[in-house]
Amino acid sequence: MAAIDPLALNAGDLRHHIVILYPAPVSGPSGTSVAWGTFASMRASIKALKSSDIVKSGQDVSQLYLTIKFRWITGITSAMRVQSASGLYSIVTAEN
Repeated sequence: MAAIDPLALNAGDLRHHIVILYPAPVSGPSGTSVAWGTFASMRASIKALKSSDIVKSGQDVSQLYLTIKFRWITGITSAMRVQSASGLYSIVTAEN
């Protein structure tokens, strides 16, 4: 029996469509702001790791930690973010 590669992605798990966005500074009459441009669009696997509800300054804040897996693409940084049908997520870290 052949060994299964633990780093291989099962094509059936890539059922979510995601868009990776990068920040692009835009100058205008009121100063500089940030617009988000499309870096890449692809299929991915999204799985929840943990979630927490905390109170900060009297307001409820929810945090959701996800693992998003997709085929390798160079240039992804923690300054970028991921948009999917279920929300907009900040990238905390990108692993190989």
